[in-house]
Amino acid sequence: MKLSTKLKIVALSLVAAFGAGLVYYANAETIDNTRDCDKYAVVYCGTMSVQEMRERYFNKGVSTIYGAFGISYEMLSGNYVNGAVYRNGEVRLDNGTVVATNARTAIRNISGGTPISGTNAKVVPASRMSSAQQAFIRLDEQGRFKFAIMTPCGNPVVATNVVVPPKPKPQPVATCKALDQPVINRQTNTVALKAHATVENGATVKSYTFSITDASGKEVFSRNNTTSALTSETSATIKEAGTYTARVTVTTSLGDRTSNDCVKQFTIQPETPKANPGIKIEKKVDGVKHKTVQVGNEFPYQVTVTNTGNVDLKNAVVTDDAPQGVTFLRASEGTLQNNTWKTTIAELKQGASKTFTITATIKEQVTGKVVNTACVDTPEIPGDKDGCDNATVDVPEKVEACNVQTGVIEKVEKGKENTPPYTTDLSKCEKIKVCDVTTKTIREVTKKEAEDTKRFVGIDSEECNPKPTTPTPPTPTALPRTGMTDMVLGGLGLGALVTSALAYVASRRQL
Repeated sequence: MKLSTKLKIVALSLVAAFGAGLVYYANAETIDNTRDCDKYAVVYCGTMSVQEMRERYFNKGVSTIYGAFGISYEMLSGNYVNGAVYRNGEVRLDNGTVVATNARTAIRNISGGTPISGTNAKVVPASRMSSAQQAFIRLDEQGRFKFAIMTPCGNPVVATNVVVPPKPKPQPVATCKALDQPVINRQTNTVALKAHATVENGATVKSYTFSITDASGKEVFSRNNTTSALTSETSATIKEAGTYTARVTVTTSLGDRTSNDCVKQFTIQPETPKANPGIKIEKKVDGVKHKTVQVGNEFPYQVTVTNTGNVDLKNAVVTDDAPQGVTFLRASEGTLQNNTWKTTIAELKQGASKTFTITATIKEQVTGKVVNTACVDTPEIPGDKDGCDNATVDVPEKVEACNVQTGVIEKVEKGKENTPPYTTDLSKCEKIKVCDVTTKTIREVTKKEAEDTKRFVGIDSEECNPKPTTPTPPTPTALPRTGMTDMVLGGLGLGALVTSALAYVASRRQL
């Protein structure tokens, strides 16, 4: 070993020996625990108890001196630990633990030091003491030195704390760490929820409670998962669109835990409907499904097309072929060609309808119901003729009947042939020759008309067949009187007149 190294070892040995000597000196120093009733004591004859220390706080200059050391009257209350202040500046507990170093104290009537204004005391290091002094030592809740009062003399002590407080025992901790943003599956109408928790220092998880409320605050879902895991998942079925709030509460060994991070808001959008095109056609005649029409009269067909699906329709083609016996005359829209009507609807919105009118007629008598069918076809719907509908008409059956007012045999609706002025007795419309007494001519009238006997008589009537006129002989101035002969002749003349009258009446009855 080199000499320099040996010298270093010797020097270190001397320092160690000197330090050990100081420690021994401090430990071996005599501790004064008797009252000091001298001029150096801050409190004459000391403060041998806490009560005495508080009672003498207001003695001459004591409060000022204590105040210079940051010690108030209120601070004197409480618990103290017994120990001693040593001349080397250490403050030791009775068990030998050093809690502070570099001790300083206040001593009355001493030379040197830092004067305390308004008193006869000065601040000096503990080395100015004559010996170690017994003391009440005040520590904080973590065992750190705050101040001391030496009991023999009541002198206050401040020093530099050397106590390192022990690390606090870790406390159990449990939190609801987070709720992931809910995952929405619109196909299955489910909402996936996933929550996370943290625990430390012995805390444990017991369960997770998930809940969902709607915009009004009504709870629509709740589920409890019993588990000790730090993550838990669940799913809820929600079909209605709207804004919802999901929450999770973690039940732990320390109680229920939640946080703002464990609350999430989410919105379920309205479900987009699947494209479902639909169309309907409705056919009517004059506003009804069936109507009776007259030959030669015009009547209207109505064709209504409605979009029944959930998409707009484009270029829907509507067609109507006139049935046999029906003639289309005109239409409100579209074209008429070869007795077929056709039109194209460029666009038909969802739920919209469009109505067309076709004016038609029946020119000749037809038998039974005549069915007219209209159809529609749109590119959005596969296949031909996406919808058809029909309406029917009929023409009343006609039978011959005699119109007794006109004397003409006419075609009338079956069922009305015996309704005035009609009768099925066609003979009443037959013509016969009669004598019209008003014109004194022979003419043809119906049998019904001939019943007017005041106007019409038989054709043999003298009204229409006047006899030739016989010249009348001149009337004598005076007739010869013949007696009985004249009476007989007069009676015969009267009889002839009566006979002629009776013959006329009989002829009238034969008519």
